Amino acid sequence: MNLAIIGAGIMGQYSAKALAGRAAITLYDPNKGKDEIREQLRGIDAVIAGDSKDAVRNADVVLFCVPTHLAYDVMQEILPYCRKGALISGQTSNKLPEAKAFDDYMAKNHSSGLEMVTIHTMCNPAKSNPENEILAVIRHKAKPETYDFALSFYRCMSRKISEFETVREHDTMTARTQVSPSHLFLSIASTYAAGTGFPWIDADFGHGLEIMKLSLGLRAASLPSHVYREIQMGNTLGRKITEAAAAVERDLIGMAASGKKSQYRDMVMKARGRLMGSGMPPLLTDETIMLFNRNGVMRPNSHSTLIQYAVSLAESGAGLLDSMKATTPMHTALVCMIEYLLRNDDLLEEAIAIPFEFPKVMSMDFAFHEHFRDWEKAIMLGDRDAYDAKHSKMSEGLSMMGNSSLLELSTEVVSRCRRDAESALDSKL
Repeated sequence: MNLAIIGAGIMGQYSAKALAGRAAITLYDPNKGKDEIREQLRGIDAVIAGDSKDAVRNADVVLFCVPTHLAYDVMQEILPYCRKGALISGQTSNKLPEAKAFDDYMAKNHSSGLEMVTIHTMCNPAKSNPENEILAVIRHKAKPETYDFALSFYRCMSRKISEFETVREHDTMTARTQVSPSHLFLSIASTYAAGTGFPWIDADFGHGLEIMKLSLGLRAASLPSHVYREIQMGNTLGRKITEAAAAVERDLIGMAASGKKSQYRDMVMKARGRLMGSGMPPLLTDETIMLFNRNGVMRPNSHSTLIQYAVSLAESGAGLLDSMKATTPMHTALVCMIEYLLRNDDLLEEAIAIPFEFPKVMSMDFAFHEHFRDWEKAIMLGDRDAYDAKHSKMSEGLSMMGNSSLLELSTEVVSRCRRDAESALDSKL
């Protein structure tokens, strides 16, 4: 079995290492020298091709591990060189560009016999252990026997396999599990980087829930700009969700600013009713919250970040657990924190009251609002320059704040949230 991997970045390197025992591997990356690739693949017996044609000419499987916004052009360039009947796959977060590239090529080259079953590792291998996270296997018009082969070939990459019948099904779910959470967490990180104190952590205070939110924000911010940029801008449904979430956030901040407490509470409690069905098990334990406490003291907090996400999700008609088939470490942690807030009556009632009783907290919520809007504008306009400038400014601010320990803590946060959620959901089944 011969496997060609196009792209030797984080995902390409990971895929080569994960599949090394399944096939003879050839890698090609026009942006990296052979020596650099060999150094990054130490211990992996792989051929480093000098050009794309040599990389794929004898490949039974071709796996494209390139940025989403480059996938169409790269595939159009390389598909003509693939051997007849080869299986075509990709490792991008948004599958519609892959599918369009494949379909456009096959419309004029049906005799090539190429078939497509694509995949998506639902985490960043540099941040999480992919074996513990979901691997999506997505059929795209492949024959049953081809799909079965692909499923068998890729199964070694994770102990959790989620199967999708179409790329649209996949992209619809990942719009909820990747686009919205990344928008939220980047907004947390950029607000914090601006020096506004969000989310209300200082030397004397650090409740577990706050530490968890901030560490996940720093985790999102630590990735290169293009990672979430292309996830957010490349998913059509994701942009619609971003727009709807921004509208909900504006409504909530507007109610708080104008003193409309009853309307604010009604909106939040309505969302709670929609998201928290009678069969919803507790997902996040008090033990986990206490694990991340600095001193156990919770200062007045609106938890507006979690409330905004919960209300926008409920307004869309989706349930809290509807997209767990395509969950990521960050999404699982966010779902756990939201469920914890909505389940705890006293905590939720306090969060609802805080914007109307503590002006200082309200000023912090306004700061978050401005950053949330900045990211939303860049995403909706497809303005990569504005997005990258925002990311660069955030990264610069964070670099001067010495947050390495909080960033490292995010690994434990996602691990504990996964453990709690799996335990709760397994007990429900």
